[in-house]
Amino acid sequence: MIVFRVFSTASSGLGHIVRCHFLAQALQQKGQTVVFVCDQLTPQTAEFLADYTTINLYSQHPEKWDATTDAQATLTYLQNHHLAPDWVVVDHYFLDAQWEEHIIGAGYRVLAIDDLVRSHCCDAVLDFKWRGSEPEAVYRDKVPDATQLLLGPQYCLLSPQLVREPENNLPLNASDYTVLLSLGGGGDADILGRLMTELIQGGQQQEDALNQQGLHFQVVIGPLMQNRERIKSQYSQFGIRQMMVTFIEGKTNLDAELKACDLYVGAAGGTLYALRALKKPAITFSLADNQQTDQAVLDTIGHYFHLNHIEDADFEKLAQWIFLCQQNQQRIQQLFASSEVDIDTLGAQRVADFMVSGQISELPKSNKSHHQWTELAGGRRLRAVEDADLNHYLASRNLPENCQNMLDIKPIQPIDHALWWFNTPRRSFLMTQATGEPLLYIWDELKQVDNSHFLIGGWFVCDAQTAFQEAMVALDWQLKQCAEDYPSVPWVAVISRQNKYVKLMNDYFGFKEIEPGGRYYKAVTTLFPKASQQDFYYVYKN
Repeated sequence: MIVFRVFSTASSGLGHIVRCHFLAQALQQKGQTVVFVCDQLTPQTAEFLADYTTINLYSQHPEKWDATTDAQATLTYLQNHHLAPDWVVVDHYFLDAQWEEHIIGAGYRVLAIDDLVRSHCCDAVLDFKWRGSEPEAVYRDKVPDATQLLLGPQYCLLSPQLVREPENNLPLNASDYTVLLSLGGGGDADILGRLMTELIQGGQQQEDALNQQGLHFQVVIGPLMQNRERIKSQYSQFGIRQMMVTFIEGKTNLDAELKACDLYVGAAGGTLYALRALKKPAITFSLADNQQTDQAVLDTIGHYFHLNHIEDADFEKLAQWIFLCQQNQQRIQQLFASSEVDIDTLGAQRVADFMVSGQISELPKSNKSHHQWTELAGGRRLRAVEDADLNHYLASRNLPENCQNMLDIKPIQPIDHALWWFNTPRRSFLMTQATGEPLLYIWDELKQVDNSHFLIGGWFVCDAQTAFQEAMVALDWQLKQCAEDYPSVPWVAVISRQNKYVKLMNDYFGFKEIEPGGRYYKAVTTLFPKASQQDFYYVYKN
């Protein structure tokens, strides 16, 4: 027998219940009886646990959570009903190591499901978030030495029916582009309402693209969603012939919708891992603290579009991002099709194997990237930038060491960067050490002023410790390469007067200053309108 103590209030959403449900399914298949001890199930959330024995520990929401009181109430229930579980699984943000000590003290084994890296006193911890190649280090001082750690997305608790189907061979515009909009089981529908308002306005400007392929928005109305009736009444029709909306309500399983959609937009949470198992493109944003994630971590599992914060001003841009995904389907599908760490639907089975037999399943191996490299001096290497670099590119550009030398010294926001990335004609390259450590990005772009062409370019470091000589090697390669690719096209550039090292480097490579009113003066002021000659050197190179 397995007993689940699960976070289940009207304000907790459905994430804890759903992931425990998938683990309970796997345990039942191994002959285990399952009981759910809940806080206070609502009629809507009770549907998800209809196949199990459930009890409510509280008649009303506690004003203050107390681990000792809760543990005693849980133990009293077990004793009164003569239950002797092999494991007690706790998935609850307000029950901590103190609660676990009481349960273990009564003779039960405890498995804690956690994604906040809290301290524990239990027999096993399950945390399916990707936390690097050595995740055990994160919990080193937070659990007893004997605690078994089940860490990483290979243990993600997903629906076993969520199997990725083979790619079909239909052309991309064979049917409407389907966007699944969801805030999970709860959330405020007004968030989606603001987005849909911007989609309507944006759709009026996308008539040509929509004539080629329409847009179908499927809006998930979760059982705990606020203001659901308002969004249904206001947005039942878009008023644009090529855009339609349908509402999905009363469903406890969205496997079919996740499989069928072309793009998911909405809250992160557990759905993110289901999307990665399907390799579906998605734009996600955080609505809770446990959904805040380092973008570099998400890149590793192949999820590249995420906002840790969403502001009112972002909804117009978010609508543009959706249209951009539709117009770049093949490119974005290819981006989301690969990852360093794959996610499958066997996580619940792996955890159940451990709980029933103590067996630790063999985990899938990480994928290695294959690039075409150009070898440079001193063991350095260089390759063309790929779409999978977009977030590392942004993180590097936003380093203070780089911002201080930019025309715009403010950090660029992820949503603005994404909209720029898929529209820029810029060529960018990444230079690394032979061992793979990123050193810097260097870029160039062909521009036109009047009837003449010019080259502009730049570089920025990936780490504050990158040496100046690395830039010398990269710029030497770039100037030679562009001389082959664009013979007779001159360079124009601006250099901050505070950046003496870059000025010396450009002098070394033959750049000369542009005098006011002189040759190339119009070109440099046209291409760099924010760079005053008081603050910047104007330079050129033939």
